[in-house]
Amino acid sequence: MIRSFAAVLLGGLVLCAPALAQQPGVYKARLVADARNISYCFDYNAALGREQTITVAPSGVTLESAGGVKGKLEMVKPSVYQTDRIQSGVHQLLIVADFSATPSMLILTEKQLGCRWHGELVK
Repeated sequence: MIRSFAAVLLGGLVLCAPALAQQPGVYKARLVADARNISYCFDYNAALGREQTITVAPSGVTLESAGGVKGKLEMVKPSVYQTDRIQSGVHQLLIVADFSATPSMLILTEKQLGCRWHGELVK
């Protein structure tokens, strides 16, 4: 009896955990260039250093940047959302909002050159 109660309780916690991993709301991040970026990447530091906004809502997770980049992120695993469908000029961007990390992080990678920026997501 105790084992079956524990199994039901633990099963309920496992089912609820992804829903509670990040709170709905608006999160902000300022991205910082990775120290290993090549010099070409530095041209984008000013634009990416401006405030980026991630909105978590029951309808989904969206990104809106001060530079006009907008997109919807899809869950790839619990509390981790990403999109690679955003393009800025000739650059294909991979954007990851990782709410499973401590602290929560926003990571942007330019796929061809490997340029990378990251910042803490703050509510």
